[in-house]
Amino acid sequence: MSLQQHGLKAHFVFCSSYTVHGPCAPGQAEWSGDTPYNPADDYGHQKVASELLVKKYAASWSILRIGGVFDAEAIIPKHPSFRAFSFMVPLGQYEHGVDVQDVVTALVNAARVTPHNKILMLGGDVSWRKTALQIRTDMMQAMGFNPIINAYKTGLSDDGCETWYYENWMNTTESQNILTFQNNNYADFLKKVRAKYWLLRWLGPILRPLVGALLAKDSPYIGKGAITQGGSLWEDVKRVYGLDESALNIRHASEQESTLEG
Repeated sequence: MSLQQHGLKAHFVFCSSYTVHGPCAPGQAEWSGDTPYNPADDYGHQKVASELLVKKYAASWSILRIGGVFDAEAIIPKHPSFRAFSFMVPLGQYEHGVDVQDVVTALVNAARVTPHNKILMLGGDVSWRKTALQIRTDMMQAMGFNPIINAYKTGLSDDGCETWYYENWMNTTESQNILTFQNNNYADFLKKVRAKYWLLRWLGPILRPLVGALLAKDSPYIGKGAITQGGSLWEDVKRVYGLDESALNIRHASEQESTLEG
């Protein structure tokens, strides 16, 4: 049955993303449910369009804009393409993480509490407000290694928001008051990582050079075929993945979203 047919009796919980707010340089105002849309890629536009459909057709809804989800069982991305991208997020980027278990709790509680027509930001407590550098360093050290800093994008030549990635710190006060989901702080998460990688940490002095080299081999900034860091995140993305300018153009998305909003 369609969403319209269910709409009069169902509460619809939609998993969105904080990437709907677009690129954000460090030091900008924290994001909330009132922060305007500013999507800049297909994923962001798809989430915006989906949010607008939910608002239009569901009689009662909750939209959960989820931050950076961390899973202690999947610290290292499996897909090589994603591993390369993880090195391209500037180390100064503000990132707001959340434990995957807390996301599950939030989803269950949203279905149970059914907060009526609420946009809720899903991030961890204040301990999860970190820079990319802090997170990369802490995660690597929890596994028994130190990050190779020059393997990451260390800075940008332009402080404009458009050169950065789609992440920022969020105001989660309302979402926590309603969903009571923030049960795992940042220190708790690091404990889980250390517990999972205890053997690797124990063998660290022996394996550190080899494993460090293996972890860094997917970086586009060091080793064979290394590129010089560009002035924006997307400049590097296009070079690494062999994309031209048209690959980042979003065709007709703004027109479609304007129609839905109307």
